[in-house]
Amino acid sequence: MTRTTVPSYCRICEASCGILADVEDGRVTAIHGDPEHPSSRGLMCPKGSLMVKVTNDPERVTTPLRGDRKGGFVPVPWDEALDDIADRVKTLIADHGPNSIAYYSGNPAGFSMAGHMWSKKFIDSIGSKGSYSAAPQDTSSRWAASHFLYGNTHEVPLPDLDYTDFFLCFGANPLVSHGSLMSSGRTRSQLANIAARGGRVVVVDPARTQTAETYEHVSVVPSSDPLLMAAMLHVIFAENLVSPRADASAIGIDTLAAAVQSVTPESVQDRTGVDAETVWTLARDFATAESACAYGRLGLCRGEFPTLANYLLDALNVVTGNLDRRGGVVFGSGLVDFPAINAKVGRTSYSSTFTRVGSLPEVGGRKPWVLAEEILTPGKGQVRGVFLASGNPVSSTPGAARLEEAFDQLDLLVSVDMYVTESNERADYILPSPTFLERADVLLNFGGGMTRPWVQWTEPVVPRIGDTREETEIFGELMRRMDVAPGPSPWELIDTMIRTGDRGAAEGWTLDRIKEHPHGVELGGDVPVGVIAQRISTYTKGARDTVDLGAGPVLAQLDQFLAKEPPDPDTLLLISRRHLRSINSWMHNARKVRPGGGPTLYLHPKDAHARGIETGETVTLTTSVGSGDVIVTVTDEVRPGTVSYPHGWGHSGGWSTAIEHGGININKLIPNDIETKDPLSGMSLLDGVRVTVTAKKSAPQGNDGSETQERGAQRS
Repeated sequence: MTRTTVPSYCRICEASCGILADVEDGRVTAIHGDPEHPSSRGLMCPKGSLMVKVTNDPERVTTPLRGDRKGGFVPVPWDEALDDIADRVKTLIADHGPNSIAYYSGNPAGFSMAGHMWSKKFIDSIGSKGSYSAAPQDTSSRWAASHFLYGNTHEVPLPDLDYTDFFLCFGANPLVSHGSLMSSGRTRSQLANIAARGGRVVVVDPARTQTAETYEHVSVVPSSDPLLMAAMLHVIFAENLVSPRADASAIGIDTLAAAVQSVTPESVQDRTGVDAETVWTLARDFATAESACAYGRLGLCRGEFPTLANYLLDALNVVTGNLDRRGGVVFGSGLVDFPAINAKVGRTSYSSTFTRVGSLPEVGGRKPWVLAEEILTPGKGQVRGVFLASGNPVSSTPGAARLEEAFDQLDLLVSVDMYVTESNERADYILPSPTFLERADVLLNFGGGMTRPWVQWTEPVVPRIGDTREETEIFGELMRRMDVAPGPSPWELIDTMIRTGDRGAAEGWTLDRIKEHPHGVELGGDVPVGVIAQRISTYTKGARDTVDLGAGPVLAQLDQFLAKEPPDPDTLLLISRRHLRSINSWMHNARKVRPGGGPTLYLHPKDAHARGIETGETVTLTTSVGSGDVIVTVTDEVRPGTVSYPHGWGHSGGWSTAIEHGGININKLIPNDIETKDPLSGMSLLDGVRVTVTAKKSAPQGNDGSETQERGAQRS
């Protein structure tokens, strides 16, 4: 028996923690944290260890399958599958044009640097503009706000956690997520160090998440964050707490001040659920802290007026003088400067293209929730063939039932994946791909979000199981069969990208040099400060070098929000959450099914009592577009008037453990009409959806609330 321990890094979330994989006779048997890793330093969350089960899962697809469009599949040789797919793509393009082919990438695909590049090259090479991904579902409102603020959709400042005295966190749970768009393998210790040095961590969230419970919690009504931020800005302007640094770094300050002048803490306390005194104190404390940073994530990006929410978040940092300074929010400095590259090639333009159906702005890529209408709506550019790469949009996008209907009408559906999921059980072909333990990778694309930048190369930890192929091979073979010359290999392109970047050229970095550090290597410590003027000038081609706090289209949304009728006091608002031991849907087959531990609806005791509902009871959850039966956990982890259900459940297909967990696909109950979209970013309303919960008068089903005990199973 041959036993080895191989260093690598995790590719489940942005933290990308260093791992050590135990391998016996070519089979991974255990995964541990790598104490030599420059970022995570031996730390690792439970999701990483579960990749042993995912990699060795007997239900993984490990040979190409041909489908009958009814959930039945038979093995097929690679050449036969690829020849047929290439011929059918060429026919669709000849008959209906290149935009009849679309591509959708899910979470795992985004963590394969070479695979993502090569699949994107494939869709570009055939002339299609139909590139969809899961990323805009979480982030397009953040990118839209960055356009108005900085002139670059992908420039997102990150908290300087190692030096700040006040970390104000909106709609995020970094003890579980490790900080999306704020990548660190040691977020837990960084937050603990803030408190240890006398600073504060304050979490604004409708749910008492693990981070909120550990530190200070301000409970807020779902989707009301923009009003709370506007009220905080009102206090800062009213009490002359604006930092002198703000005038040097921003324009439009007077316009912002006028916009929030009427938004007093008293005027919005009923809408936000936060009493006026708390808002006055919070604003003063944030503005007068020695250093402070406001950070937000999904809770801001998925609610009402999400572009406004992210815009006002950064405005708090700017007016208090905490932008581009040590201990405030800073701008990332990865080995490859992707915002600058995108600026050079013109990929930072805002609303340069719009969806064919609904005319929504395409910010950061096409929105996955538009794909169903692009398939079902006749006319020029109608999508007739779809490639899925490690994505399960039927599970993850709103209006999921409509997407099921659309997939049934496709002329071609090809999925590059590890399982027979809800999305690809309708596929013509499933082409098996490896897990991240079975492929080489280099971590570059999350460098701009690292609090202390680092880089790492990894060889495959174990040989590929079965007859799987990497995305680079699959899409490279398809291009060859379609007489498309792909040009240099993805690794040659990546090496060129590293060598020719500002840091690579100045510091002598190459792909080979990165490979000399199997445990990863830190890139010079703290990210620099004092760079914002140069960066904005680059993005705007010299038109300005300051942040714009007076963007009319964004600030107009504040008046629109204030003019909206507030929810009825008896209305329940739905938010989602994520489990500590899985991410989205693709790891659900590796989670052990515990008695009473399936997905449940969190309901506050006050709301449960009013409806005569107890823990373990089955209730009907109803929205404006549908209903489903769910099991309830009565808990004060959500505020009164708020209910929470985890996304990504309600499985079908070929993964039995995922199906055994039960639950419903909550996205089938999320409204997907154009009127619910944010007009500035195209974002869907995913948190703060109005629902009703009705008791079914059935006996409790024995749920012991064990899901509640898995702390950290909250929003990330």
